[in-house]
Amino acid sequence: MSKNSFFNEQTEQSLVKATIVSKYFDVWASVIISAQKRYVW
Repeated sequence: MSKNSFFNEQTEQSLVKATIVSKYFDVWASVIISAQKRYVW
């Protein structure tokens, strides 16, 4: 594997991790946004 081809293909494990992180981030962001709306300075 050459140095430049590392990100060319996504492994199945990497896809699963990315899916989990993406879903987690969406939920986390919605919690943070709703908290910010309640506690406006």
